[in-house]
Amino acid sequence: TNEQLILKLKQSVSAEKSLTLEVIKLLSELDQRKYYLELGFSSLFDFAVRELGIEEGAAVRRIQAARLLLEIPEIEDKIASGELGLSSISQATTFFRKTRANNKEEILRTLCSKTARQTAKILADLAPELAPLDKTRELGNDKIELKIVITEELNQKLQNLKSELSHINP
Repeated sequence: TNEQLILKLKQSVSAEKSLTLEVIKLLSELDQRKYYLELGFSSLFDFAVRELGIEEGAAVRRIQAARLLLEIPEIEDKIASGELGLSSISQATTFFRKTRANNKEEILRTLCSKTARQTAKILADLAPELAPLDKTRELGNDKIELKIVITEELNQKLQNLKSELSHINP
């Protein structure tokens, strides 16, 4: 039934959170022991990707969480409950490295139960100097991708303009 499907899905998500935390804790222990070096791997990342078969982005997020867990053990419950997601931890870890923040616990508390986008906004508000101003990328076929940073007010004006013109050029 639909109800059974939802129940099974919720149970599986709960189990996944528990297993993810277990993987993070085991990676943390392995990182402390540096045993992956004896096995011939150049780094914990190299071990996680080549030996464990973890996708590169997932490996980075789990290793960042493992190292942050060593530094701030209090986040374990928040990871277990899902209050603090791996995306938020990853963004926070990068932020901490770039800013040398001293109030990591406080920042992590503000990131609890936030989406990746909300986390990015909070961290950008804390250190606006880290936000890139623009970025271009060659796409080929005579096309270039341009990313720029604009204010919320300008974005709203652009969205309004887009709405006004959508009936003319869908």
